[in-house]
Amino acid sequence: RIKLVDGEMAIYSNEGDHVHLKRGRVVEIVTETLLVKASKKVRFETPLIEASGEVKAVGDIKSDAEVLDKVRSMQADRDIYNVHQHGNSPVPTQQQ
Repeated sequence: RIKLVDGEMAIYSNEGDHVHLKRGRVVEIVTETLLVKASKKVRFETPLIEASGEVKAVGDIKSDAEVLDKVRSMQADRDIYNVHQHGNSPVPTQQQ
């Protein structure tokens, strides 16, 4: 069983899964697999989403802002790629 303090609530299963409404406005869900089924979309209205492991998408990942990288930005990668050369070959030109 979950030890609760005054003002907290929890539901739990006999397998150890639980939803715990904790003090400090924290909701903790503990389970092996969390499945959310939404026929249209899932929306998070929050300034930050964190993951402690990998993030995998089956479809495209889109962003209205620059996708930041610890090493360099996507634009920096484009700038490097657009002027690269192999041996004595000329720098590639943009096709119109």
